[in-house]
Amino acid sequence: MRRGVCLFGGIPYAAPPVGDRRFAPPAPHPAWDGVRDCRRFGRAAPQLPGEGLTNQAPVSWDEDCLTLNVVTPACDDALRPV
Repeated sequence: MRRGVCLFGGIPYAAPPVGDRRFAPPAPHPAWDGVRDCRRFGRAAPQLPGEGLTNQAPVSWDEDCLTLNVVTPACDDALRPV
Protein backbone atom coordinates (compact mmCIF):
# COMPACT_ATOMS: atom_id res chain seq x y z
CA MET A 1 0.00 0.00 0.00
CA ARG A 2 1.32 3.40 -0.94
CA ARG A 3 -0.36 6.76 -0.30
CA GLY A 4 -3.55 5.11 0.91
CA VAL A 5 -4.11 2.90 -2.14
CA CYS A 6 -3.31 -0.71 -3.01
CA LEU A 7 -2.13 -1.77 -6.46
CA PHE A 8 -2.75 -5.15 -8.02
CA GLY A 9 -0.80 -4.79 -11.24
CA GLY A 10 0.00 -6.84 -14.29
CA ILE A 11 -2.95 -9.24 -13.95
CA PRO A 12 -3.20 -11.07 -17.29
CA TYR A 13 -6.67 -11.16 -18.85
CA ALA A 14 -5.73 -12.87 -22.13
CA ALA A 15 -2.91 -14.97 -23.57
CA PRO A 16 0.07 -12.97 -24.82
CA PRO A 17 -0.47 -11.78 -28.43
CA VAL A 18 2.88 -13.09 -29.68
CA GLY A 19 3.89 -15.51 -32.42
CA ASP A 20 0.81 -17.12 -34.02
CA ARG A 21 -1.43 -15.08 -31.68
CA ARG A 22 -0.28 -11.73 -33.10
CA PHE A 23 -3.24 -9.90 -34.72
CA ALA A 24 -5.60 -12.70 -33.57
CA PRO A 25 -8.56 -12.18 -31.23
CA PRO A 26 -7.68 -12.50 -27.53
CA ALA A 27 -7.57 -16.05 -26.16
CA PRO A 28 -7.98 -17.08 -22.51
CA HIS A 29 -4.84 -16.81 -20.41
CA PRO A 30 -3.63 -20.12 -18.96
CA ALA A 31 -4.27 -20.51 -15.23
CA TRP A 32 -1.36 -20.36 -12.79
CA ASP A 33 -0.78 -22.14 -9.50
CA GLY A 34 -0.22 -20.37 -6.21
CA VAL A 35 -0.20 -16.64 -5.53
CA ARG A 36 0.84 -14.30 -8.33
CA ASP A 37 3.11 -11.35 -7.58
CA CYS A 38 1.04 -8.32 -8.65
CA ARG A 39 3.02 -5.51 -7.06
CA ARG A 40 4.07 -3.86 -10.34
CA PHE A 41 2.19 -2.33 -13.25
CA GLY A 42 1.80 -4.47 -16.35
CA ARG A 43 3.82 -3.62 -19.43
CA ALA A 44 2.52 -1.20 -22.05
CA ALA A 45 2.01 -2.07 -25.72
CA PRO A 46 4.93 -1.02 -27.96
CA GLN A 47 4.31 2.34 -29.60
CA LEU A 48 6.20 5.11 -31.29
CA PRO A 49 7.42 7.88 -29.01
CA GLY A 50 5.42 11.06 -29.22
CA GLU A 51 4.74 14.30 -27.47
CA GLY A 52 3.15 14.57 -24.06
CA LEU A 53 3.20 12.07 -21.24
CA THR A 54 4.69 9.25 -23.33
CA ASN A 55 8.13 10.84 -23.06
CA GLN A 56 7.75 11.60 -19.34
CA ALA A 57 6.67 8.31 -17.80
CA PRO A 58 9.15 5.46 -17.27
CA VAL A 59 7.35 2.74 -19.23
CA SER A 60 8.30 -0.87 -19.79
CA TRP A 61 7.06 -1.99 -23.21
CA ASP A 62 6.37 -5.55 -24.32
CA GLU A 63 4.09 -7.36 -26.77
CA ASP A 64 2.89 -9.38 -23.77
CA CYS A 65 0.77 -6.42 -22.63
CA LEU A 66 -2.77 -7.77 -22.13
CA THR A 67 -2.90 -7.11 -18.41
CA LEU A 68 -5.04 -5.19 -15.94
CA ASN A 69 -3.85 -2.80 -13.24
CA VAL A 70 -6.38 -2.64 -10.41
CA VAL A 71 -6.14 0.12 -7.79
CA THR A 72 -8.26 0.12 -4.64
CA PRO A 73 -8.49 2.77 -1.89
CA ALA A 74 -7.59 0.36 0.91
CA CYS A 75 -6.80 -3.28 1.51
CA ASP A 76 -5.86 -5.74 4.22
CA ASP A 77 -3.67 -8.85 4.21
CA ALA A 78 -6.48 -11.29 3.33
CA LEU A 79 -6.01 -13.36 0.18
CA ARG A 80 -8.80 -12.94 -2.35
CA PRO A 81 -9.36 -14.31 -5.84
CA VAL A 82 -8.87 -11.94 -8.74
